[in-house]
Amino acid sequence: MLARLLGAMKEVAFESRKRRLARAPQATHAVTSGKDLSRLLPVELLGLSPTKPALHLEFLRRYTEAGLLQYDLRAPADRGPLVVNVDGSASMRGSKEIWAKAVALTLVELARRQRRRCLGIVFSSGPEVFEVQLTKHGRARSASHRMPLDAEELVRFAEHFPAGGTSFVEPLERSLHHVTDGAYRGGDIVFITDGEANVPAELVDRVNEERRKRRFMIRSIVIDVGRHQTRELERFSDEVRRVTNLTEDSLSDLFARFD
Repeated sequence: MLARLLGAMKEVAFESRKRRLARAPQATHAVTSGKDLSRLLPVELLGLSPTKPALHLEFLRRYTEAGLLQYDLRAPADRGPLVVNVDGSASMRGSKEIWAKAVALTLVELARRQRRRCLGIVFSSGPEVFEVQLTKHGRARSASHRMPLDAEELVRFAEHFPAGGTSFVEPLERSLHHVTDGAYRGGDIVFITDGEANVPAELVDRVNEERRKRRFMIRSIVIDVGRHQTRELERFSDEVRRVTNLTEDSLSDLFARFD
């Protein structure tokens, strides 16, 4: 069931990403050589006119050699790593766990297409936090390659379910360490949960201070909220998303905000 739901979510997420990228702003960084007619400098457009044969022939020659002057357009700079926390408490058992893991793995797939390293955390109550590196060490081979996944760790992440109580303290502490001092420095944090848990004021203050200083983001997704409050999550999150029905529109909106 997880694989089927994951496939459906990826399809929605990638379609949403495709629409977003089509509208994404690009900045002119420099002038380079190439053959992309949509990015030519105005002076090169003179060579398109057949009324100037010599200039037109020179244009065609330089076109075949990818030697025309064009703008170097780049999308905004790559983002940092991603730390994804999934609630593994007993109340998540069943469809909530499957849905949460599918969302988490879809976010990981989106992130690795952006060449972002990913860490997965499954949390419950107690001092032990389950962590797995979902992408392999190192960097993507080139700008056009995705960050490679670690298949074994991915399976461990999908299968792990402690079924205890709910505590945000340990995963929040671990996530904060990873994005400030650890191997995932400069990354963003995601929490996926179905409930609330008290967080000491000292920890909330420390998290918010680091958020302001280092400019990373914490986004939380609350599943099947019902009468649950999100007050605790709102104390340390940049954004809290409530998801009560899994329609294509709601999923598309969710993934668009995380991409």
